[in-house]
Amino acid sequence: MSVNPDNVGGVKIYSNSDLDKMRESKDVTGLISALDVKEDKKIREKAACILGDIHAGEAVESLIQILGDEYW
Repeated sequence: MSVNPDNVGGVKIYSNSDLDKMRESKDVTGLISALDVKEDKKIREKAACILGDIHAGEAVESLIQILGDEYW
């Protein structure tokens, strides 16, 4: 199942429901994409947690990269 986030002013907007659907379908690509949404720190945090919960090894590089962000 693919989730299509809303797009507002060129920024993807994910909801908690979107992330829950991605968790259920183990949509690692979508969850990694949610990490890039710097405007919503809670969504980024939830996406990172889900990636860890589902043991998404392919997300390790992306997770390491975001550690350099001011938020983390």
